[in-house]
Amino acid sequence: MRWKHPIVVAAALVLAAAAIAEGQSGREVFPFPVTTFELDNGLKVVGVDYDSPGIVAYYTVVRTGSRNEVEPGFSGYAHFFEHMMFRGTEKYPTEAYNAVVKRIGADSNAFTTSDWTTYYIVASSDALETIMDLESDRFRNLRYSEDDFRTEAGAILGEYNLNFSNPVSLLRERLHDLAYTTHPYKHTTIGLLEDIQDMPNHYDYSLQFYDRYYRPENCIVVVVGDFEQAALERLATEYYGGWERGDFEPDIPSEPPQTEARSARVTWPNPTLPFLMMGYHAPAFSDQSTCCRSFSSRRPRRSSASSTWRSRWSTRCREARSTAAMRRCSRSSHASPTPPASITCATRSSTRSRG
Repeated sequence: MRWKHPIVVAAALVLAAAAIAEGQSGREVFPFPVTTFELDNGLKVVGVDYDSPGIVAYYTVVRTGSRNEVEPGFSGYAHFFEHMMFRGTEKYPTEAYNAVVKRIGADSNAFTTSDWTTYYIVASSDALETIMDLESDRFRNLRYSEDDFRTEAGAILGEYNLNFSNPVSLLRERLHDLAYTTHPYKHTTIGLLEDIQDMPNHYDYSLQFYDRYYRPENCIVVVVGDFEQAALERLATEYYGGWERGDFEPDIPSEPPQTEARSARVTWPNPTLPFLMMGYHAPAFSDQSTCCRSFSSRRPRRSSASSTWRSRWSTRCREARSTAAMRRCSRSSHASPTPPASITCATRSSTRSRG
């Protein structure tokens, strides 16, 4: 399951900019009517009244990403469940689930990030109850055998190998490793290779991971488009009301401040242009404040939560003249101009290119 990073990132930047503008001007950030309610089991449901006659988008956001993978040797499980959630239930086995999705003409997919996993269906609004039947069932009753587990673990290893046939993936993995010493942001969403290779041996742990995080108090359902609010509340209670609340609280360690620059050089076995990737720590996101003064300071402000970081291609690539220089770069408007604690990764081929 893949997602379109540029689209999502662009949308996030627009919303972030709007939030800043709202904080400065007092205007509303989001131009569409929003309703929220919460079931007794902790499941939050958000409805967004959007002008899309006959169409509804249904998102289930699980507040679990690779940041929740705190146990050594068990990275990659948030992404793993992005795959396994399509393996079916007793009521809707894989073939039956796919048949219903096809019958209602829906688009169904999922994506995983460092902080959350999202599953979505876009379909005709008159299929809302069918969608809620499908989604509530797999979130409450996912079933898979040990053979299914091993098969999907092998598919994830294949995905890792495919991604890491590109040197940029290796750079990104190394940059995460350099940027963090303690927080699980240290590994990327797909997980570490040695953990993925060992994944087929941990069927029981996968069941434990699902039991911990796929609980109503850890999920948010977002419905956007053409729907009736009363019907949404009634159906949410009917299909999700019996979902049992969990009690697991992850112990995610805080990242200590970085006090000096870190760098590494990564070799690549095949001819490639040289790349330079740089990252900067930035304040952790807060839903309590839209103040961005700290972005302009020379040292990142320490947050009570683990600080996030932003990576960018070196701005010096615009000065490049030869074919061996970097050709891709972008600038981060939030990066400090003279960072005291930057993280740098560089790579070049171990075999000189003749190009």
